[in-house]
Amino acid sequence: MSRAVLIRSALFVALVVLTACSSPDKKRKRIVGPTLAEIPELSSDIQPSTLERDVTLEKVEEFYQRALDAATDEGTRRTILIRLADVLMLRSEEQMFDDNETGEVFNEAIERYRELIALQKQTDNEDTRLEDRNSKEVDQMLYQLSKAYALSGQVESSVRELSDLAANYEGSAYSPEAKFRSAEQAFSNGKYAEAEQLYLEVIGQGTFTPYYQNAIYMYGWSQFKQYKYQDAVASFTKVMDHLYGRQPPLKKIAKSQQNLVDDTLRVMSLSFSYLDGPESLSASFKEEVERPYVFLIYQALGELYFKNERYRDSANAYRQYVMDNPLGDKSPMFSRYIIDVYDKGNFPSLLIPAKEEYIINYGIDSEFWQIKPQEVRDELSPKLKLYLEELAKYEHAIGQGVVDVQVDQGPKKTPQEIAEDQRKAYLKAAVWYDQYVRTFPTDLKTPDMLFLLGESLFEAKEYSRSFDAYARLAYDFPLPEDKKAKGADAGYSAILITQKQVKTIEDPEQLALWQIREIDQSLAFAEKYAADKRAPSVLATAAEKLLKAERQPEAIAAAKRLTEWQPPADRGLQRGAWLVVGQSEFDLENYAGADEAFGQALLLTDANDPSRQSIVDRQAASVYKYAENLLAQGDQQGAVNQFLRVQVIAPDTEIAITAQYDAGNQFMEMKRWQQAENIFLAFRQKYPKHPLTKTLYAKLVLIYQESEQWIKAGNELTQMATVSDDPEMRRQSLLLAGELYEKSGQVEAAITSNLSYIQRYPAPLDDAVETMNKLGALYRKQKNIAQYEYWLNQMVIAHDKAGNNATERSLYLAATATNYQAKKSYQNFARIRLTLPLKTSLARKKEALAASVATYNKVIDYGVLELVTEANYFLGELYVRLRDDLLDSERPKGLDTLASEQYDMLLEDQTYSFEDKAIELHKSNIARVQDDVYDDWIKRSYQSLAKLIPGQFDKLEGRSLVRELY
Repeated sequence: MSRAVLIRSALFVALVVLTACSSPDKKRKRIVGPTLAEIPELSSDIQPSTLERDVTLEKVEEFYQRALDAATDEGTRRTILIRLADVLMLRSEEQMFDDNETGEVFNEAIERYRELIALQKQTDNEDTRLEDRNSKEVDQMLYQLSKAYALSGQVESSVRELSDLAANYEGSAYSPEAKFRSAEQAFSNGKYAEAEQLYLEVIGQGTFTPYYQNAIYMYGWSQFKQYKYQDAVASFTKVMDHLYGRQPPLKKIAKSQQNLVDDTLRVMSLSFSYLDGPESLSASFKEEVERPYVFLIYQALGELYFKNERYRDSANAYRQYVMDNPLGDKSPMFSRYIIDVYDKGNFPSLLIPAKEEYIINYGIDSEFWQIKPQEVRDELSPKLKLYLEELAKYEHAIGQGVVDVQVDQGPKKTPQEIAEDQRKAYLKAAVWYDQYVRTFPTDLKTPDMLFLLGESLFEAKEYSRSFDAYARLAYDFPLPEDKKAKGADAGYSAILITQKQVKTIEDPEQLALWQIREIDQSLAFAEKYAADKRAPSVLATAAEKLLKAERQPEAIAAAKRLTEWQPPADRGLQRGAWLVVGQSEFDLENYAGADEAFGQALLLTDANDPSRQSIVDRQAASVYKYAENLLAQGDQQGAVNQFLRVQVIAPDTEIAITAQYDAGNQFMEMKRWQQAENIFLAFRQKYPKHPLTKTLYAKLVLIYQESEQWIKAGNELTQMATVSDDPEMRRQSLLLAGELYEKSGQVEAAITSNLSYIQRYPAPLDDAVETMNKLGALYRKQKNIAQYEYWLNQMVIAHDKAGNNATERSLYLAATATNYQAKKSYQNFARIRLTLPLKTSLARKKEALAASVATYNKVIDYGVLELVTEANYFLGELYVRLRDDLLDSERPKGLDTLASEQYDMLLEDQTYSFEDKAIELHKSNIARVQDDVYDDWIKRSYQSLAKLIPGQFDKLEGRSLVRELY
């Protein structure tokens, strides 16, 4: 900004301030003087155009000097003198910065401010009832005086004036800065306790002051300098809260604030190091919801220890974070820090346990792995892969004797103890191999790791687990050509293990298990390694055992291979193979395949063979099951065809009757109602005593419903309600009959049916109140409001009498009915006008109010949330309406203006209690927002409150708060 513009701006501000000082108050006029408009007119040589061009501080001073000469009132002269002092201050600053003058240029301004401050304070003391403008001018002059002292190098005087300002002008805009500067000076002078108190006062000004952040930061430093480390930590925590907030996610800090963050973290880490280290850090934050920046403090403490070569303390700091936040996203990073510290600090004996700890905490078996998303797992994978391979190979080497396990200084171990240690090492290696395989199933190294897993377990005499590893490698992994020999070795090793177990196991259950495994391995070996000379004999033996072992897919494969064997097997073996295929396919629900297989078996069976009939029966069962299978596949027409085929093969048998019944069901599924009706009517006629016949009533009801033959459906139900042996069926039939008559448009028939139901079945309660609800709706459709309201009242009575037998549904219907009654009572209340004589009409109004309040309170007592907020809202509006109706009530005639005003005031006095009651009720409604309840009625309550008490609720931030809570 140019010098001329600066001066013009200063003059303009001065003029505005002078103009703003005008007041009609006589006492203020006596003290301050007349307004700028009342100052005598200046000579004509100073024109506005001159002020807009080439204005200098000298001319501004000349302008004020002429105004001073023309003024006679002491208050006005004092005001002009203040402005002259400000001009002196501006000119002194200009001289100092433009002409490199010394601080002595401020002496005149200093003297002028001191005189003015003394004069102003004397005036204030003469009349304590004066407005606070004078004191505000004093605080501004004190600030300018302090500034002048500071610029002139008189620091102690500057601080003294700031202290005066801070102590005596608490509400001043300059108070926060004054206190902050005083605190800074005290801190610089090493007066840390005094600085602590002054910084606390600045903090007490609130977050709006620009010194708040620096104040809490320096407040912490003041405590730190006094060795109050725990208090300092609390203060620096507020600094971090102010920068980052208390809730995740971690905010990005501006570059301008990064140094503050770094310094705060440094001093916090120092504080914790002077306390109990990571234990103190943990205690400071353990009870709090984790702030987003807490990990930075642990990190800073660990780095502090590391820089000071306190490696174990550094690792412990990182480990404390992991212990406090075992499932935190940052914990793996801190665990890696531990490993890096041990590595760089040359602690090889601690590296292995640290890596093991990493796998335990974050590996595939950890809770961390289970709950984290895939992207977090992907970040963990490189280190997991590295550490697992390192640990596995390390333990495997111990098992092989490559690494000496005699590491302690105790007695030398016996060969048996060494062998046991090696066995344990093999088992531990197997743990890491296994985790590698499970964590990285598609990795290129996984096949080798799996083979080593089998080898380690075999050496540890864990034969079952070793078998699993070998079998998995032999048959579950696609191996390249150069690895197939290893696959064959693994497969054969698995068979050898099964043979070893079969020979040694005595427990019958375990023996059976290993026998099955032997078969399975033999089949798998013959299939995958068919060139092996042992494959044909393995297949022949396994095929006979597979069906007994209920391993149907393998049985089918083995049997079919046998039927295709070259040269062909004898007729009996082929027949047996087809029977195995047929039974296996049947067990696997492949009924079409079973049908075909049993047919092939019949071709190989003589006509006089005693077993032929059983094969025919099994084929018939397969056809029926095949129809069911087609249903499962969605082929309904195909299923119907198969059901009809069963009927042709074995008419009038139980399976044929069932097939006919199922065919009718499928026609219903396909919505072919006429065909379904024909089948069921024929079924009922042909098999009247069959148990399935009793189920046809409900099916015919459904058919008539779907074909919209409501009267027929109702008649079927009415018949069921009469002839059924099941009391519940009779009740349900009558209940449904009413619904169907209603659907057919037969309102009177529906009413009759529902009335009959209510008379016969007052329980269960839910169906009874639902029927009452339907009756009410039917009468309402007939515009019979009296009967409609009667049944609403019956629902309320039924629920209220139910006691412990009441249900959620009866409660809801009773509450809804009561809410209807409440609305009606509200309308009755609203219709009553307040006319003269007011006492009489007001009594009627209050009587209606009491009735409405009682009804709405009953709605609230029912506790149906969606109605509770509505009832609460209308309760409040009852009192708002009463207030408004009272204010709008008929006025006595003949009142003059004064009497009319007094009458209105009396009415207003009467309305205060109603308004307070309305506010109370609406506030109770919006308080539900704290329980995560927010609906249109709460919103309306808020709108009503905005009208009732706009100063509190008709604010943008208020509405935002409600939305945020919602």
